Amino acid sequence: MNAPVHPSASPREIATRAVRELYGPLDQMADPRNAPIEVGGVASGSAVFGFGDRDANGVVSVKVYAKVYPDRGASAQHARLLRLRHVLQTQDTGHPLHIPQPLGVDQDGRCLLQAPARGQLLSDLPAGPKLLAALSQTGAALARLHRTPASVLGHAERSGERLHDQIDALMRPQPDTLARQCAPLTALVRQVQTDIARRHEDGHRSAPATLAHRDVHPRQLFVSPQGIDLIDWDLAGAADPALDLANLLIHLDRRWPGHQADCTAALCEGYGAERMAALRERLPVWRAFHHLRRACKSHRLGAEPARIHAELLAAQQALATPSRVTNPGVPT
Repeated sequence: MNAPVHPSASPREIATRAVRELYGPLDQMADPRNAPIEVGGVASGSAVFGFGDRDANGVVSVKVYAKVYPDRGASAQHARLLRLRHVLQTQDTGHPLHIPQPLGVDQDGRCLLQAPARGQLLSDLPAGPKLLAALSQTGAALARLHRTPASVLGHAERSGERLHDQIDALMRPQPDTLARQCAPLTALVRQVQTDIARRHEDGHRSAPATLAHRDVHPRQLFVSPQGIDLIDWDLAGAADPALDLANLLIHLDRRWPGHQADCTAALCEGYGAERMAALRERLPVWRAFHHLRRACKSHRLGAEPARIHAELLAAQQALATPSRVTNPGVPT
């Protein structure tokens, strides 16, 4: 057995070693002369690398992704992905939702290896009939996800049914910290927090929680004839289904401006008119929630106060239009 990775090893070194350790046939792709491509990072501090064959132009055809965690969280995530894949694959609904196959974890529990998603990134599609068909397919896949009861999750994950649990799990920094550290916007942050809590208390606290991804957006979704592949399940937990849909709708508004109505209609068609009608009134509060979440993220990433301010105003606007499915986004 290989020795544990040195504590000072870089994420790239950890990923390279994991490929050698767990995926022997791809050993040549971990050769230092043929370094992996860095795909990106996530809010938790993880780093993602792709390994594959390089062509003469240096383009990599990725065959395995390596996700390196800042702690030893890879083992727990591997077990969770296997459990979620099993649950989703045993549902026979005719609307495939697929989680790419987890391939293993390194011996230190730092690196998760996973097969690539199938198909084309939703975010790469231009506005037009192909995009609308993909959004209808996405809506059907999310409806399938939201038919899955929260009971498939572990006890700790089921605790996310309350608003403050969602804030604790999804907002970095917390809104209270944002209010303290961004003095010019303190009053506005506090007002948005209060308004979201009041609206949730008035009409949404009893909404049934289901299995939810909690970070659905066009760069997490891959579309193919075989169905929808949804990646990055680190934040999956119990939630009101409207939380997932509200986040995706914000991203659709911003990614394809001028096509919001058509995009929303296609997503709703796939999700199902009856199911959408049941949660339509809950979308504004979760839109506001995600705008506050984006304000917190913008602050964490060092954005200018104007960007944070725009997100907070968008949260207020969402709450001011309770009966609308669509809501104009702020510029990205």
